[in-house]
Amino acid sequence: MKIALVPVLAVSAGLLFLSQPVVAAPGDEDAHYQAMKEAGERVRQQSEAWREEYARLREERKQLLARQAEERKREEEEKRRQAARDASERAAAINEQERKAREAAQEKARREAAARAEQAERERQAALAKLQEREAALAEVRARLEQEAAREKAKPKATGGGKLGGEMQFGVDL
Repeated sequence: MKIALVPVLAVSAGLLFLSQPVVAAPGDEDAHYQAMKEAGERVRQQSEAWREEYARLREERKQLLARQAEERKREEEEKRRQAARDASERAAAINEQERKAREAAQEKARREAAARAEQAERERQAALAKLQEREAALAEVRARLEQEAAREKAKPKATGGGKLGGEMQFGVDL
């Protein structure tokens, strides 16, 4: 552990200048020595107090840095969790949009298929109606032909031998 020399010297100098000047009288060397010894002791005690204060401050700073590091770690973990939640929410929103889009596309396809089926049914009904009209017209023609055939059948047929009156042959009424 290093102690800064400048503060120690400054305190020592301050104590020396602020203390009562000691004038050495003959035989007062012991008193002067004692005053210097006391000043040195005060400097040593002050230096020890500063060392202890410095150690306490270093320990507090170390604890503060540890708390800050732990707080940063918690914040980063929370940010990571939040990012994961956000990503999950975005994925869920995208999935929901895709699901809605699929449902809309399926509904559109169902409507289009229903419209096509309805159109096909109308066309089938129209074709069936046309076919029924043709069958009715054909039945009518068939009925007319049958009537004409029946009329022809009901008419007496001329036999080839004798000619009956009212018939024309070679431009002459027979």
